[in-house]
Amino acid sequence: RLYSVTGRQEIALRYTQTLISHSDVLETIAAGYVAQGQLLEQRLNWQGAIACYERALALRPTEPNHWYLAHNNLGYCLNQIGRHAEAEDYCRAAIEINPARANAFKNLGLSLQGQGKLAAAAHSFVDAVKANASDPRAAKHLQDLVARHRAAVEAEIPDIDELLRESMKAVELASRVQ
Repeated sequence: RLYSVTGRQEIALRYTQTLISHSDVLETIAAGYVAQGQLLEQRLNWQGAIACYERALALRPTEPNHWYLAHNNLGYCLNQIGRHAEAEDYCRAAIEINPARANAFKNLGLSLQGQGKLAAAAHSFVDAVKANASDPRAAKHLQDLVARHRAAVEAEIPDIDELLRESMKAVELASRVQ
């Protein structure tokens, strides 16, 4: 973690590779691949991160956090390279694993938005805010979506302005509590 936050991802990658190659515990190996994927994301190496998350998923880890992160982060990376339909499946799987975590709802919203499913994207961003209002990113995505595609979203969600207001208020209240 220290190497990651201090911009020394290459060192962290070497340590995680050592951990992976010296372990015969599938959960440890899966955690190592997830960590490598996260490090590669920091370097905007989406293809490398995707490969790491796919390796983690191939191990079928049973620890819910590893299973969730591998699905969610793979979905996030696929969104980054425009493979939104594929990302949707991984985000939905992450939500099934842990519906209390907001990130997969946010990433699902981005996937749906990338596919032109604007109303579904808006609902997913609202679900992300409901799951964790202390993270303002989903509310910001909802705000941007409505600003860019108001007519299309409003046609399917007549009360979108109310949902947007409630989401922004929830984020504001959560920021005061922290």
